[in-house]
Amino acid sequence: MENMKDQMVVVFSYQAGSITPSVLADLIESGIGFEGKHLRSSFEKIKNGNCSIKNRLKAIRESKCYDFCSFQLNEEKDKDCPSLFIHQRNTYDHLKMRFYGDQLPNCEFFNRLTSIEGFNFGYIEDYEFNYWKNAERLCFYEMRGLPHHHLPKKSNGMPYPLEEDIVDISLNFGRDIEYPGMLFAIAPTMWVNKSYMSNVCPSFLSNMSKFIDSKNITENICCLKLCEDIKPNTADIEKIERIAKDINFSVLEAKGKELIKFAPGDPMFEINYVDIKGEKCREYVVWVDDQRKQTKKSKAKTKLVNLFNSKGDRVNAYSEEIVK
Repeated sequence: MENMKDQMVVVFSYQAGSITPSVLADLIESGIGFEGKHLRSSFEKIKNGNCSIKNRLKAIRESKCYDFCSFQLNEEKDKDCPSLFIHQRNTYDHLKMRFYGDQLPNCEFFNRLTSIEGFNFGYIEDYEFNYWKNAERLCFYEMRGLPHHHLPKKSNGMPYPLEEDIVDISLNFGRDIEYPGMLFAIAPTMWVNKSYMSNVCPSFLSNMSKFIDSKNITENICCLKLCEDIKPNTADIEKIERIAKDINFSVLEAKGKELIKFAPGDPMFEINYVDIKGEKCREYVVWVDDQRKQTKKSKAKTKLVNLFNSKGDRVNAYSEEIVK
């Protein structure tokens, strides 16, 4: 697994339009301050060649085409260099910064990003941990000489002779939960807006304090550290899974208690009680409108389901598309 890329993710306000040209300008200024390098930027849908940053910002303001932007902090494309991706989606915004080799920036660079209006939370994603959380094919483990006999398996769903067993990663914790209004993951180093997290997930800070060091960056922004490093098959992963499970559960609880003011297009939430093999379980359902598949005659929704047993353990999770 050479050329691994650790990834830094920052999530801003989930209200539409929070990433504005002025915010992009702030990001560019922060980028220029990184290791004193000059900023090289390129914007899709804007074909202005190698024009200046000032002209590019002007083009952004005039065209409003900043759905996807890419910033690079190195003049040569063929060299390893950090890059910054900004996505603007229907009801929430997030940006991802991907860094190559050992060029992950220090915390001061991230702290500058937290000062931008609308910042909610951010984290540095450990690439290797994320890789193994999503590794399904058995050959990935065999090539690295890692055991997989203890991992849950399922069929890949292909017909014979293509059918084979793969690792069932559907219940792995620490993976992103992504739907309008929420993008979340657990990582060894995180920055959070305490006011935002208190509303979305009231138990977040109290649960995290059991495992991590907390340092206040500002009155409302704190840096949380879970552990120095994450590697497969360590106790640290168990900590992350326990925290992630509780946060996933708490976020759904918060949705049910209407702690978040829903806007048009936000998910609808419901709790059902179902009987599974004589055990009373709670089924948390989030309905998400799929605007891309709406027509005058039919409406498309995505049903996101998390099933918890009487002990509070998540026993199943799946999504289903329904067209009416």
